[in-house]
Order: sequence, then structure tokens, then C-alpha cells
Amino acid sequence: MFITTNSSNNLIPQLESLGVKLDNLVMGDQESIYIFKEVDLPKVHSVVKFMIKGKNEQLKELKLKLKHKDNKEK
Repeated sequence: MFITTNSSNNLIPQLESLGVKLDNLVMGDQESIYIFKEVDLPKVHSVVKFMIKGKNEQLKELKLKLKHKDNKEK
């Protein structure tokens, strides 16, 4: 999903140059959703920086480990 049309106008040519075939699923005024084959996911990831929504458990675990490490050193 591209949040703005400006993002899609910039990113789609980059993806197509990598050989990713995009199919438009939904086109709205402000956002658009495209689908692509799963095998192209590494190529898409190299161009589109995915956003994590919801809980990021790995980040939470890392913060706890760092906090625990700091307490041990004191």
C-alpha cells in the first residue's frame, strides 16, 4: 500500500526497473494498493521500507535485554 500518490509515482518506476510486475488492486484519491508475486518480495523490500504496525515484540525484547544489562553493570 502506498500512502500517497507521490510515493507511488516515485516507487513504481523503481520496482518496475527491478522486474517486479505490479497489479493495481485498489486506487483511491490518497492511497493505492498494488499486488505482486511473493517471489518478488526481496526486490520490493529493497525499494519499499515496510512499516510495522501494532506491537513489535522483537523491539520490546531488545529494550528489556538492554535494561537488564544496564542494571547488571551497576
